[in-house]
Amino acid sequence: MTRSILVIDDNPVTRKIVRAALQRGDWRVTEAESASAALAALAREWPDVILQDLVLPDLNGFELALQIRALPGGGEVPIIAFSGLLSASDEARLALSGFDDVIAKPIEPSRLRHILDALAPQRAKEVERYGEGKRVIIADDDGAQLKLLRIRLEHAGFEAITARDGAEVMAKLLQHKGGAIDAVISDVMMPNVDGFALTLEIKQNEAYSAIPVLLVTSSFVDRADRELALRLGASDLLLRTPDLAEVQARLRSLLSERTPTADTVRQEELPQLERERAVRLMHQLERQVAINSGMSQRSAMLSAEIAVLSGVSDAIVKGRDIEAVLDEVLAACFDAGAIAIGALYLLGGPERAIDVRQIGHCGALRTLFTDADELRQVLIGQSPRLVRESQPPTPGFSRLFAETHAPAVLVVPLVHAGETLGAIAMLSAGRDLSREDWLSFAQGVGNQMALSLALAKAVEEKRRSEERTRENEALLRLVLDNLVEAVVVADRDGRHILWNGAAAKLGPVLERTTEGSVQYFAADGVTPIPPGALPLDRAIRGEAVEAVDVLAKQVQKEQALWLNVNARPLVSADGGHKGGVAVFRDVTQKRQGEAQLIASERMASVGMLAAGVAHEINNPLAALISNIELALRQVAALPPESAEKEELQAELADARTAADRVRLIVRDLKMFARSDDASVVAVDVQKVLESTLRMAWNEIRHRAHLKKRFEPVPMAIGTAAKLAQVFLNLLVNAAQAIGVGHADKNEISVSTSVTADQRVVVEIGDTGHGMSPEVQRRLFTPFFTTKPVGSGTGLGLSICHRIIHELGGEITVRSEVGKGTVFSVILTAARAERSETSGAPAEVIAPPPRPTRRGRVLVIDDEAMIGAALRRTLAKFHDVTAMTAADEALAALKAGADYDMIFCDLMMPKMSGMDFYEAIARELPALTTRIVFLSGGAFTERARAFLEKVPNPRVEKPFDGPEVVELVNVCLQVFD
Repeated sequence: MTRSILVIDDNPVTRKIVRAALQRGDWRVTEAESASAALAALAREWPDVILQDLVLPDLNGFELALQIRALPGGGEVPIIAFSGLLSASDEARLALSGFDDVIAKPIEPSRLRHILDALAPQRAKEVERYGEGKRVIIADDDGAQLKLLRIRLEHAGFEAITARDGAEVMAKLLQHKGGAIDAVISDVMMPNVDGFALTLEIKQNEAYSAIPVLLVTSSFVDRADRELALRLGASDLLLRTPDLAEVQARLRSLLSERTPTADTVRQEELPQLERERAVRLMHQLERQVAINSGMSQRSAMLSAEIAVLSGVSDAIVKGRDIEAVLDEVLAACFDAGAIAIGALYLLGGPERAIDVRQIGHCGALRTLFTDADELRQVLIGQSPRLVRESQPPTPGFSRLFAETHAPAVLVVPLVHAGETLGAIAMLSAGRDLSREDWLSFAQGVGNQMALSLALAKAVEEKRRSEERTRENEALLRLVLDNLVEAVVVADRDGRHILWNGAAAKLGPVLERTTEGSVQYFAADGVTPIPPGALPLDRAIRGEAVEAVDVLAKQVQKEQALWLNVNARPLVSADGGHKGGVAVFRDVTQKRQGEAQLIASERMASVGMLAAGVAHEINNPLAALISNIELALRQVAALPPESAEKEELQAELADARTAADRVRLIVRDLKMFARSDDASVVAVDVQKVLESTLRMAWNEIRHRAHLKKRFEPVPMAIGTAAKLAQVFLNLLVNAAQAIGVGHADKNEISVSTSVTADQRVVVEIGDTGHGMSPEVQRRLFTPFFTTKPVGSGTGLGLSICHRIIHELGGEITVRSEVGKGTVFSVILTAARAERSETSGAPAEVIAPPPRPTRRGRVLVIDDEAMIGAALRRTLAKFHDVTAMTAADEALAALKAGADYDMIFCDLMMPKMSGMDFYEAIARELPALTTRIVFLSGGAFTERARAFLEKVPNPRVEKPFDGPEVVELVNVCLQVFD
């Protein structure tokens, strides 16, 4: 049956060799010199097999294979790569591009027919996949035969495991515990453990003895070989044919047997079997040597021919220097004319110098010409010249005639393309060199030598030019590959023709192998860039592109890169556009850093604003609460019969409750005023959660009901501000995952627990819309968001992930579409270390009901209402003086004013409480222990550091009146 083959190769000599080799068989050959011609041929008719070169003039061979596979019917035709040496990366791309196998160039025609007959199945015959779900180990030390058998078995549905010898087979059996292997196919002749020995070893092992073993050989199989294989326990010994039909038929029959039998060999038979194995192996080896002897002879002949060609090539082009070549050519020419004495004189060396190549022993030949000018004078006319003994033109000729006694010397100029390259001098005592036939011979010799010289000169110039080109290319490649930026050069059609190592790493992003696999967006990250508008495309059209940011997203992967691109047109010498060049700088980390910095600065700004708001609220709030408390005490002192007493008490109690709610809100705000670099300490996560829940309550209450389940947990390592940021982000996300309305049907849960290894777990869950596995995989990736454009930056969860990991914890997510999401934050439990509340004054011992004496108290606060509130609170028991400026108070103290206690606000204009304390420490150190600081929220680094450093008590605004009275009474007792 005639089969058809499409040969795709731009080399006409290769196509001619393949056609000649295959047309003598049963192949019908169609040729294509390019990818476009191949696709046109396939549009007319599909062949039985395609033999394709990997280097084509109009399309990369790998890309052509992918295009063929994408055509209707393209998946059924075997495509065989036909190429010279392949790099490791090219070998890896073969299978991915759809090739079934590869044939290396050059290949002997008969060998090519053999391989194609084995690899090309009949199109009309459907391959039977009788090996589906079965696993076979195949062993052969010949890599080509091993690969061919593997391909055949995989086409039949098997999972084929390869091994190079019997020892590797046993290792694979041990790895798969024997039971997972359905059969073993092994070559007979292998190193270490041969096929016979492997069979015996398998059958002697009870764990593997039931596995069928099929032996194959490339040489003749006689009866003794087969009988020995069967006695050892093999199922059969077969001759390996090109199509492996017998092997597959026998394997099919073995696997169809319902109950495989375990063949064993008796111990007493082993010595005799070992002797027979050695004999049969020797016979196998002898037969293979005999088969290969003819091939060896042919190889020797080919090697000899190649050696001759290689010698000539090396002599003229690659290896030996040109002088040795000229010696050989000169000797051959002189030998053909029976000339025993002569010389070759070459011009073109150093100024006026002559290079002399001499044949025969004659000293006068070396000094025949004194310099190049003298030689050129003799060669005027550029035709052979016979110089007779009676007419020597120079003294050198006279010395030559005297030494040789020759009657004449024939001087032949070597001329090529009008340029005189040198001359040949011939002497013969017994021949008349003036005869026409000798002159013709001399002229022919001169022409051959001139041609050889010109060729050698051209080859040398070409070699030097190529060497300079290689050096320049190597230098360019070295420069390109050492660049951090990716550099890509494209031709007019947009094909990438040059790129560096950095570009190779970005390959999937820079070159769209599949339409739509990569999406590109403008600098805003949301506006798509239409096809043909990328920077490199614009450069190819002649436009210069300067520092444009592009966001590249791979659709099927998590990779998203920000690239800063510069592109320029590639202009030819005549001013035409040859393509474009683009330089890509990966600025992903820079963009992430900038975005996170903006987010951090925004949080810092929010913190500063919160601290400022808290400070401004706390001052009037302190006065308000203090005055309410005074009013409550005054109302309580009214006579019981007062008609308005009960109503006034209720109104003031409501006012105090409202003020307390404001105080809680302010306290929660102050949590966000902590700096981003606050020290990591022990934090009460439940307290942080309570504050955060109050902050997020407005988002939660319209969407879901809140369920809290707080188990007792230890303090955790962290900072309250950072944990509050994380919890608030997770709570808001949970609320936004649930639509507004039907709050009674939806739930947001917050829980705390402890793991077995004593870590603190905080879980925040919702019954919202949930997330797909793909979204979950990308959830913590910077800039990834499922929210509509303009509704989210994609940084919130990324920052949460960074914060928790910086604290040594973990953050994970569980979610199911339509059922909700649970975020788990796992934190390290704190040891007995100071917490964020450390530095506060020790608990005050309960004071006596009344002070021991009436004290003198100074209050310094820039808010006059604070001083007034404290004066009213303490006036019953102590004498209080209030001032609104710290510098005035300092002056009064220095002037001799005496006070038992000094309440001083921490944050004041002009002179702060910190400055006041430092001034007292310098000038009146005895008073430093009497200072109690008032704080409405320390929102500067200096203030926080100061409070950590000094041991003085402090009172947070808004303060509780009775507690302040108790504090003064206790301090007076301590001072006394």
